[in-house]
Amino acid sequence: MNGVIKISIVACVFASIILASCKDNNSSDSSTIDKVTARVEYGNEYNDYIDEVWGVIYYDDWEEEYVAERSKYVNGGFTIDLPSTVSNTYLTDIMDELGWIQEYPNGSISDKSAKIGLIWFEAYDDGYYLGDFEYYKYEENETPSNYSVRGAYAVFIYTDKNVSLKGSYSETGDSWREEETINLNLKKGWNQIFETFEYSFNENTGNEVSKQSLTTSNPGGLKWYFVDFDDDYDWKTTTKSVEKGVLSEKFKLSSNKNRKR
Repeated sequence: MNGVIKISIVACVFASIILASCKDNNSSDSSTIDKVTARVEYGNEYNDYIDEVWGVIYYDDWEEEYVAERSKYVNGGFTIDLPSTVSNTYLTDIMDELGWIQEYPNGSISDKSAKIGLIWFEAYDDGYYLGDFEYYKYEENETPSNYSVRGAYAVFIYTDKNVSLKGSYSETGDSWREEETINLNLKKGWNQIFETFEYSFNENTGNEVSKQSLTTSNPGGLKWYFVDFDDDYDWKTTTKSVEKGVLSEKFKLSSNKNRKR
C-alpha cells in the first residue's frame, strides 16, 4: 500500500452537520440526540428558493428512501426533529454497512445483530430536490516545500441498540506513514459520527503522513453548508477533502449516497 492511502471521502460514506446532543448542539459527548438545529453558512441567500428540509433515510441497498421528518427552511437555517424510533424496515444490518471494521487486526463490533440507519438533510423547493445540507470543516495549507490538509465531516446515525465499534491500523514505508482509527460508542437512538482526516507531504524529503478516524468525539469547528445538486456536483467528491484525495474509500460513510444519486 503506498503512502497516499487510497485516499479519497463524504463525505459522502458520510453530508455538514454544529450538530446536537439531546440538549446542546455543541456537545462533544456520545449521548443520543433528538433534534438538529443548523445555521447554514451564507444561509440567507437561499431563503427565496429553499422552502423545506427533509430528513431522509435510504435503505434496501440505497434503492428505497424513507422521509423521516420535514421542517421549514427559514432565516438561513432549520431545526428538524429526529424520530424517536425508526422501524427495522428502514434500517440496515450493521455488518452490511460497517462490517469492514472487523478487517483490522484488532477490529471489533460488540453486537453484530444491531441495525443502523443514516439520515441525510435534503433541500427542497415545492417538492423539487435541490441539494443537501452538510456539516464539515476543511483546512488546507501550502508552501513551496509543504502541503497539508485536514478536516472533518459529520454524519447522523441511528442504531436500534447500544453498540461499540473499534479498530486501528498503521503502516510505515520508506517515506510515508498512514494511520486509521475507529472508536465509536453508539447508544440506542440517534448518534453523531465524525470522519476526521489529516494529510501532509514534504516536497524536500518526499515524506507523506496520512491519518484518519471515525469517532463519536466532536473535533469542533464544523459548519453547515448547502451543496447544490445542480452545480456540477459529483457525489464522490462531496467536500473539498474528497477532491484532494484525503480519506480512504471505506471511511466514506457519506459517499454511500453516491449509490442513490
